[in-house]
Amino acid sequence: MTNDSLPAIRDKIKEKVTTSYIFLDTSGNPIQKNNENDYTLEKISIEKVIKIKSEGNDSGIDVFMNDSKVCSVNCSMSQNLSEVRCLISQNIKQDFFFIDTTSSEISKSDENDYNVEDIIQDGSIKLK
Repeated sequence: MTNDSLPAIRDKIKEKVTTSYIFLDTSGNPIQKNNENDYTLEKISIEKVIKIKSEGNDSGIDVFMNDSKVCSVNCSMSQNLSEVRCLISQNIKQDFFFIDTTSSEISKSDENDYNVEDIIQDGSIKLK
């Protein structure tokens, strides 16, 4: 695995690293996606740690469950909800549903059909 290219690594860890993230080299500089084939896991890891960061126009969005703030998440407005679920699940261990602007639950199977901009209410994401 240490000789795998970054696209191969991205594919292997896609449940944890969404498409809106980029890898950083050992100096902390971003590696552009079109240059990922030039890098291997061995070239970017430091003591078995891979560094990533959000890319694009990401902003911290507050996440509320049952009217209580549970965390903030860095995501873009165009990011789909299944990717946001991966980020939120690091802070919330229980099952949850995203709530749309009509206060309806979005099923997990439909999350790829929705982006953050489709459900954001008062600048925040609502869960149930």
